[in-house]
Amino acid sequence: MNPDQYCTVLNVINVVGTNILGLTFWGTSVEFIADDNSISAGIVYFLNKDEALSLDIGNRFLR
Repeated sequence: MNPDQYCTVLNVINVVGTNILGLTFWGTSVEFIADDNSISAGIVYFLNKDEALSLDIGNRFLR
């Protein structure tokens, strides 16, 4: 993987569960910074509630 594809979480805003076609998805609203120092906001989706709740400042994820 290219290291430029990773982002670092700056702020976790909230976690919301939603049901789509019988599956529950957990969306975590976050502010993040890319390796080029651009700051953005978005939603990271998880199938597992515990994973969504464990997303914290400083965690890295693929964008």
